[in-house]
Amino acid sequence: FFFNDTATTEIYTRSIVGSVRCVQETGYQRRVHGDYQAIMNFGVYHRFNRITFTCLKLFQEGLSRVLRFYYPVDYTTPKFISGKISAQHTSALSEMANYSVGRDSVQYFVNYRRSKGNFFVDANKNVILDLVCQGGSLPLGYNNDYMLDAVSSSAFDQYLLQKPIIQAYPSHDFYPLIRKILTPISPQGLKDIVLIGAGNSTAVEMAIRAAILRYIALHKLDSSHFPEKAVSIMSFDGASHGTSLATLSLSKENSQNFPCLNVISAPFPKARTPLAENNEENTKNEAKCLEQCSQLISDQLKTNPVAAIIIEPIQHKETRMASRQFFRKLRQLAKEKGIPFIVNEVHTGGGSTGKLWAHEHWMVEDPADIVVFGKKLQVSGYFCKPEFRPENPKEITDCWNDVGWRLMQLQAVLKAIQGLDLYNRANNTCLLYTSPSPRDLSTSRMPSSA
Repeated sequence: FFFNDTATTEIYTRSIVGSVRCVQETGYQRRVHGDYQAIMNFGVYHRFNRITFTCLKLFQEGLSRVLRFYYPVDYTTPKFISGKISAQHTSALSEMANYSVGRDSVQYFVNYRRSKGNFFVDANKNVILDLVCQGGSLPLGYNNDYMLDAVSSSAFDQYLLQKPIIQAYPSHDFYPLIRKILTPISPQGLKDIVLIGAGNSTAVEMAIRAAILRYIALHKLDSSHFPEKAVSIMSFDGASHGTSLATLSLSKENSQNFPCLNVISAPFPKARTPLAENNEENTKNEAKCLEQCSQLISDQLKTNPVAAIIIEPIQHKETRMASRQFFRKLRQLAKEKGIPFIVNEVHTGGGSTGKLWAHEHWMVEDPADIVVFGKKLQVSGYFCKPEFRPENPKEITDCWNDVGWRLMQLQAVLKAIQGLDLYNRANNTCLLYTSPSPRDLSTSRMPSSA
């Protein structure tokens, strides 16, 4: 670029040097807004026409992409460097000894700067394959380019630099952002969206509370004191709905230790494999489980009626699932009894089953009253039918502190799903392990960043 005088050139040079230094320090794409503001302050904006300004912006974006490789390129295989404990590892251990939190749960000290795709680098510089990417919290892996692009946006910065109580003080573009990102992915028939900034477990709790309030209003029960204690919740054996006090009570092994809610534990089918050879036995087992569910609901009517049924499409803890016929009949049972039906998609939502929502595989027109999401989708909350909106909005409340920038992350995830064709890749991976002739499938390697 050529400028008319030395002063203007010097201003831009200083700005570029500052941007380069920021990119080297933070590792993500910087905006040209800082340069624009600096130029405005020096009163030389008139020297830049629209074309020049656009060229500068494109040049800076390209420069930041090159400098992005402060992060590593994609790894292809695990790599063992050293089994010796490094100085970094020793230092981290000594620091951790001063704190009780996390002392017994740490598995690795991770160098997140050097991690990439499905591989993370530990403090000893070993490259380790991470098949689940932090339990599913990193749907695109470490330092994905789509995520790095997202953090460069001005919308990301405005929510990251502040921690706003968005429920009370939203920005002017917040609700258009919800309409743009969340509305297109809402499950069938569920148009109301409730965002929860406190995490996945809180999202499950708020969904249960919404279901209870709806049930009490529908059946005109006395809820003057502790409505959660006036009714019960039906969960299933082997369920894992969260780690908070209320969600722990939904798990069978913890329900006695944390009796926060009145929980009825129903049997979940235990399918025998291979499925084709054991189809008749599995069908009978599912029919028996459905019969027991119906009986439990009838037994609770006189004491604590079942106000909600919550289920996972695939049980997170035991990795068990039932046939679509089981879920269809369970959903039909809930509708006949007038019980809200909650599908917990915290672990299964996000495309890992070949569809955005695992319950789409049930192929039913009205799959749920409430669908809880989180984990891979970065932001937590639930979709629900309009009638589950409480009369008093303060009955379902959350500060939504971290929702803004997490929506930016979700937008990047959805863009990557489309750009990298991840739905089809997930389906092909499934077929690779279930098809009798895997050689007939596409053998194209999935990039580690996917």
